[in-house]
Amino acid sequence: MVGLIFHRTFPHYRVGILKYLHERFGLIWVHSGSPFAGVTEGQDEQRVVRVRAVDLTFIRFLGANSDVLVLFDVLSPIRKYRPKVVIIQFELSMGSVWPLFLLRRFYGFKLILWGHGYDRLKGFQPDTRLMDKIRLKWIDWSDAVILYNENRREEIVRYLHDNSKLFVANNTLDTNELFAIKGDCDRTGLVELKNKLGIHSRYNLVCTGRLVKDKQVDYLLDVFQQIVQALPDTHLHIVGKGPLEEGLACQTERLGLKSNVTFWGEVIDQRHLGEIIYCSNAMVLPGAVGLAIVHAFCFGRPLITQAEGVNGPYHGGEVEYLVHGKTGYFAPHGDKSAMAEIIVQFLKDENSGIEMEKDISDFVIHQCSIEKMMSGFSDALAFVRQK
Repeated sequence: MVGLIFHRTFPHYRVGILKYLHERFGLIWVHSGSPFAGVTEGQDEQRVVRVRAVDLTFIRFLGANSDVLVLFDVLSPIRKYRPKVVIIQFELSMGSVWPLFLLRRFYGFKLILWGHGYDRLKGFQPDTRLMDKIRLKWIDWSDAVILYNENRREEIVRYLHDNSKLFVANNTLDTNELFAIKGDCDRTGLVELKNKLGIHSRYNLVCTGRLVKDKQVDYLLDVFQQIVQALPDTHLHIVGKGPLEEGLACQTERLGLKSNVTFWGEVIDQRHLGEIIYCSNAMVLPGAVGLAIVHAFCFGRPLITQAEGVNGPYHGGEVEYLVHGKTGYFAPHGDKSAMAEIIVQFLKDENSGIEMEKDISDFVIHQCSIEKMMSGFSDALAFVRQK
């Protein structure tokens, strides 16, 4: 079976996912973003295709969470590949959903929506909110919907007469690859890995992601200053790049933390990034939490963040993987001292990290493994083939 996945971008962390989607289901990723360095255009046309798109900027489209309405060239790949199935991001800003509803009448493909389904912070209220009325109509018109987690499905089901077209493929990374890297780390040993990376502190924390405002790394540095006061032999590893990097480096120096903080820059290599996480006691992300939580979990490390507030942080749906006290911790919103205290107590109690590692490993296997994600896709594709 040949199928197409229309997605705005092709981020590097989706490479492993695409490998499974292509090998198992014959799906080809179609995007309009910048070419990813790990996928050479022309050489990987059987897996990844880049097409033109028009971004209509400064349009707040019916309450969508983006100021850009994206219109793909959907016709060219459909004419070329003649797909049996087309999957597209389930976002109101994906303007190409509308022509796909029309094109499937002429080309005979099944149309599947894939994504969060709705804005988690605002909830799903099709009785009163126009954007949710449109989402509900899209669900009705589609052949199937694949949602990122069961909570989203349960909320949407309340407004459907027939819920058979709703499926769940828990959003994740290539957990098999990450588990394999962790296995190599276990065999190498923590001491040898720390020596290899030049990590000599007793306690280590890691923060990964783009250095942008909504990640609140500046907040983390203020918290970390309090941690160092309690546990001087603690180091913070910041992995990522972005427009705030220079300002964060200045803040680090101003707070007297230069010798306790390392800026690693962007680390795309999964093995290198995995080794940094493995050598850390926990991942700390006070800002928006997304798929980084899966990265931490695959190396047995808990994630520590803060609860959402009116003005942020606005976590992605993946934050639902965080079970307070079992797979990580939620600090009270806006309370830097409370977050510092949670981290200090966690670092002091070495047994808590050991106990959490088993809970975290079990959680990944049963809740957010790549196999669980592929199972959701398999069920949805089998369903539309029977229609």
